Amino acid sequence: VEFIVESPFIVDFDALAVRKDGEVQYYILYLAGQSFSDQDVIQGLLTDNPKFQTAEKIGSSSTIREAEQVYGPVTLSYNTQNESREYARFANQPAGNISFATGSGNAESAGIYASPLGAYNETQQFKGCSNHPVCAGSLPDRRLCAADEPITLLRLDLR
Repeated sequence: VEFIVESPFIVDFDALAVRKDGEVQYYILYLAGQSFSDQDVIQGLLTDNPKFQTAEKIGSSSTIREAEQVYGPVTLSYNTQNESREYARFANQPAGNISFATGSGNAESAGIYASPLGAYNETQQFKGCSNHPVCAGSLPDRRLCAADEPITLLRLDLR
């Protein structure tokens, strides 16, 4: 196992990439610009490795629709003060400190958001299909409903 510093990693955080056989298993998050030692507090863990899943087998290779079948109705949200990354929150979330990011990251949202947009935005409407209860419209150059987009990462907040 090797530990590699990733700096900068994401807004407000640097990370130690924990690798095994050259593959990142997960990232240990700590405050950006700080050093990190064995005595420091881990701010969170983040993974996009499909080997890591919740007890219900939901992970970064799962689709939003699959997670919704396990955890109930989903609300999509993003915050412009948090990198505008889109997250999925479920009615029966497995734990309050777990976050699920959508497959679109901050490039293109999976959700349809009302205008005008504020700093924090949420919706239950997906782009692109007619076979999901809250889908609407169409996605050019895409075959899937946004609910069939993969979850890209799991984040566990330890603060």
